[in-house]
Amino acid sequence: MLSHPISVAVSELVWRQARVVCQPVRVRLIDALRDGEELSVGELAGRVGISGFDASKHLAVLLAADVVRQRRVGRQSRYRLVRGGQAMQVYEALVSDREARLRAHIDEIE
Repeated sequence: MLSHPISVAVSELVWRQARVVCQPVRVRLIDALRDGEELSVGELAGRVGISGFDASKHLAVLLAADVVRQRRVGRQSRYRLVRGGQAMQVYEALVSDREARLRAHIDEIE
């Protein structure tokens, strides 16, 4: 818990970064890349259960926010997570302390 109120500027920064990483499809894309593996758009789309077109749109947002890096291999783009960026710090703060409870809840639902 914060010992003092955060400034308007900080709250707006957190909101902008959270907006990038807290969209449901983007959460699943980030989760698919968490093990450090570099994946293509098609591989990510398959793992997340969306079209390649939709995966590309969401990956473009994550790329612009420095959440993922893109590497071209021939005609294919491959993506991996960038650790330590502001958006990833927000994501990790939101997910890390809740992950065990969230996964247990998901297991109960499934």
